[in-house]
Amino acid sequence: EGTLQSKAPVPMRSLRELCVEAAALGVEHVRASAKGKPPQGVAQELLAACITSKSLSEETAEWLFTCLCGVRSLSLANSLTMVTDRTLDAILQLCSAQLVELDLSWCLSFSEQALIRLLGGTPNLRRLAVVKTGGVTDAVVHAAAQHRGLASVDLSRCTTITNAAVEELATTCPLEELNLFACYRVNDVALRSLAQCRRLASLSVGRCPDVSDECLHELVSSCSNLVQLNFARCRRVTASALGHVVTALPGLQFLDLSYLTIDATLIQKFALLTELRVLYLSSARGVTDAALLCIASHCPKLERLYLSGQRAVTDLGVNSIINNCKYLNCLNISVCAEVSDHAFDAPRGTVPPGLNTLNLSHCRKLTHGCVYSLGSLGHVLRKLELSECTRMTTPDGIELIANTFPELQLIDLTSSSGTDRSPSEYLLLVCVLAVQRTRTDNN
Repeated sequence: EGTLQSKAPVPMRSLRELCVEAAALGVEHVRASAKGKPPQGVAQELLAACITSKSLSEETAEWLFTCLCGVRSLSLANSLTMVTDRTLDAILQLCSAQLVELDLSWCLSFSEQALIRLLGGTPNLRRLAVVKTGGVTDAVVHAAAQHRGLASVDLSRCTTITNAAVEELATTCPLEELNLFACYRVNDVALRSLAQCRRLASLSVGRCPDVSDECLHELVSSCSNLVQLNFARCRRVTASALGHVVTALPGLQFLDLSYLTIDATLIQKFALLTELRVLYLSSARGVTDAALLCIASHCPKLERLYLSGQRAVTDLGVNSIINNCKYLNCLNISVCAEVSDHAFDAPRGTVPPGLNTLNLSHCRKLTHGCVYSLGSLGHVLRKLELSECTRMTTPDGIELIANTFPELQLIDLTSSSGTDRSPSEYLLLVCVLAVQRTRTDNN
């Protein structure tokens, strides 16, 4: 207040600077005030804060690891260049013996040798994630495969992994979950070896371009416990093979067919997927209203549906989903160019009550009129993406959205050129309306 009265310039600091300072102060305060060591929960929260603010130093990491002796789950995911060989050696010395779960995803600065040393000191490891991690080679997978209890392995985007590494995992570990997304060297040879993994429940081979129909019959016939499958961008997998997958695994709960080709026969077999919770059909060829009508009629437990880029889908298909999938919490119809406000027409109270995420980007026929149809989601909707929805993001439309969905946590107005105010003005408008609601509620 004094600063405002004196009109002195207020120094502006970036959010990143504030986060780094907050994390550093948190560590300093705990180290100064804690008698002995802080509880493991506090140490893990501080570790997460340092990673998020990108302020994790080797010295801070080592101190935190002394507080995590005996911990069973450790995540350093998204540490980028902050986790080094010294960091992994500190984990090995201080808190590796009881580790059951280890996540080193998106850690880019440690060596293959350091990771192999760490894996040699984690005898109880059951879950390992090394998504897009530097230094992950077949030799690292060999070290991981020595853990005879290893049940879950995430090797997404580890592009040097070969069939030999997957075959060793399949032979030596009781695999239940395996993620090979964008492991470009993996092909049908690796998938054929996975047929012996009778406990396998989740498998992703999305963006593995050499995976084809050849081994799918054997795989799904042997691995009857599979409930999650990702074939996104596996363009050599045909609709015929997918039909066999659906027939053999009617208990599927997660299925990603993005960028594949769908035909009428496969659409009819969707009727078997009565347990389906999550379905990706983004940019898949052959998706029509008929497919959505089938899904709406036979997949009553559907929670998330992704239809990005489906230009043949119209109001009829989307409306069938809105009116029949009562457990839906996420719907992505971005770039569905034929969808208009009528897609959301529904008798009062029939819009899925848990629908908290909507992506309507590039649906240029939509106007703010559809907000009235979605009004029952007023205190439910958390995320709304409206990029390029120029007829919906008028000043009146934004005000209506702000008033109708007071619990929104994210709204995307990118390239909404139909607006006549800057994004900051809209942000201010939303904040003012929120304050007004709070005052009304308090009164």
